[in-house]
Amino acid sequence: MGAFWFSKRFSLFYAYRNLMTTSADEGRFLSLLLKLINAKNTMEIGVYTGYSLLSTALALPEDGKILALDINRENYEIGLPIIEKAGVAHKIDFREGPALPLLDQMVLPKMIFDL
Repeated sequence: MGAFWFSKRFSLFYAYRNLMTTSADEGRFLSLLLKLINAKNTMEIGVYTGYSLLSTALALPEDGKILALDINRENYEIGLPIIEKAGVAHKIDFREGPALPLLDQMVLPKMIFDL
């Protein structure tokens, strides 16, 4: 077995692990927390396919906003049809690129986020 077995198993674990990074339970819990604190403005760094983004958008009030940052727009676009179908796309301000430079470009001290 040795190192090859471990390497192969480790690779398979991470290959399947990246199918969805937020579980349904986590999405519901996130939604509950956002509603409990009456969140209106949130930021999500690392959108992936948008499951937690959708959970957040559904939990926010109609005038709520999400600043969504991800290095890969293609991943975000996988979930975009569902976000649009849910009627919450207007709440999302998606920015593509590495998060730190994007955050540096934006004047964050003027922005206030609830979560």
